[in-house]
Amino acid sequence: MAKKAEKEEKPKAEEKSHKAEKTEEKSHKAEAKAESHKTEKKEEKASHKTEKKEEKEEKPAKKASENAEEKKHEHKTEEKHEHKQKPAETHKQKPKKAKHARKEFVELKPAEINEAIVHLANEGHSASEIGMILRDQYGIPKIGKVTGKKLGAILKENKLAHPIPEDLMSLIKKNSEATWKKTKKT
Repeated sequence: MAKKAEKEEKPKAEEKSHKAEKTEEKSHKAEAKAESHKTEKKEEKASHKTEKKEEKEEKPAKKASENAEEKKHEHKTEEKHEHKQKPAETHKQKPKKAKHARKEFVELKPAEINEAIVHLANEGHSASEIGMILRDQYGIPKIGKVTGKKLGAILKENKLAHPIPEDLMSLIKKNSEATWKKTKKT
């Protein structure tokens, strides 16, 4: 009986080892499939990334060509409508310049600046001429920042301001010169 038991055990052991080999083969196949699946996904991602890069590279080229076409079209329409005034929306505002008037750069004291203004006004210079002279010759960029008063106020204090504003006076002179030329021709 012992021999029969040994004979029966051998085939059972062989069957078990055979089953183990099959399960090992199945697990190896499953692992191989999983690895191939992972590599396929990686390849897909890589190809997808390259496609995106290509699209990104193509987009600026497309945009540039589209912008060029739009500019050509705009230029043609502007040529047709040159006599028309552009709407206020299209005008770009110029950036404001920084004002660099600092007291520390001006060597004159406010009292000396007032004296210079009075002297120039007595010589017959207009307010705008006085401002330019002070800027160019004396190095005073903004009179109001240095003295604390505007040029017109200093002239009024010293009773040197003209009763007619300067801009109105220049219009009157311009008109009188034009009428003088007309009368001279006839």
